[in-house]
Amino acid sequence: MRRLWRRKERQSLPPGAEDAIRQEVARQLGCSPEDISITVDDGQEDGFGTRARDVAQGLAAKTKAVAVQAHDSGQAVLASSASAVNSGLARLLEGAPTAVDRAMDAEYLRTSIGGGMHRPYDGGHTLWGATKAAMSTDDGIVTKTTDLVRGLARDVTTPNGLPFVTWDKGTYDAVSGWLQDKVGLSRSTFAELTTYTAADALAALLGAAQLAFRWTDGQAKDFARIATTTGVSAMLTTNPVVAVVSFAALAKTFTAGRRDGWDGTAGEVAKGAATMAVAPVVMAAGGPASVAIVASVIGAMAVEHLSPAAGREARGRMQDIKEWMAERKETNPEEKRA
Repeated sequence: MRRLWRRKERQSLPPGAEDAIRQEVARQLGCSPEDISITVDDGQEDGFGTRARDVAQGLAAKTKAVAVQAHDSGQAVLASSASAVNSGLARLLEGAPTAVDRAMDAEYLRTSIGGGMHRPYDGGHTLWGATKAAMSTDDGIVTKTTDLVRGLARDVTTPNGLPFVTWDKGTYDAVSGWLQDKVGLSRSTFAELTTYTAADALAALLGAAQLAFRWTDGQAKDFARIATTTGVSAMLTTNPVVAVVSFAALAKTFTAGRRDGWDGTAGEVAKGAATMAVAPVVMAAGGPASVAIVASVIGAMAVEHLSPAAGREARGRMQDIKEWMAERKETNPEEKRA
């Protein structure tokens, strides 16, 4: 069997070389330099084990980079085409009304409260209210459950969405009227703030998953990027659900920043903002979601590539490594054959 390792004299790297290697490897993998670890091999460890560990670390770093870009692109597309996402899901869920649907609309059918905007007032369209309505039907438990899920899914894909809580109509009108007169918040915006759609829920789930993925080992810059993309998404779509995720990420940003420092935070914020800015422009111009995703990735890469400080430092350190390697080959001819 071929030996996969060989003993060699331990060599020390020139000052700053490790940072330069991290920068270059991170650039090629599309991840953060902090995700790259360097192990000095003195020749006594099995080369196969070292390679396996390096491959595992590289895959982990690449997975993080892909997850970040997938999250950002997903947020950008959902923010710029929420109505299209809801419409597409609504077409998939089309079907005849069930006994659960009629039970959810029972108060509206009896009193016509609220007209076409009855869901915040009739008590049958919150999660708890819909569950109570489903349990009041004569169907079996399996039918009740499946029709409940189907009914909520159909309603959440409509433009009116589902309410977070049930309102008394008089109170709702008084609050929305006061906010419009005193704060300038339109009634339509207030309606969006008190309800959520399928696209809103998907954006929140996407942000929460990315936040959970980085919760234990993330740095301030990681959380700042999540806070940026989810924050912009919340503002573009008036999405209160994803705003909660954005505030949580912002809190983690300050916690991690005070603990570990703020290195790279501004750059990650810029990349997140670039992703969120490019995709809506493409979608507004009539481009498909696939093109918007590619454009958002290119936008983030452009911001990273155009960072002058990172570019100068990486090029300088890589030049140091090249010069050091050339000197080693001149002083030790055996390295040329190694």
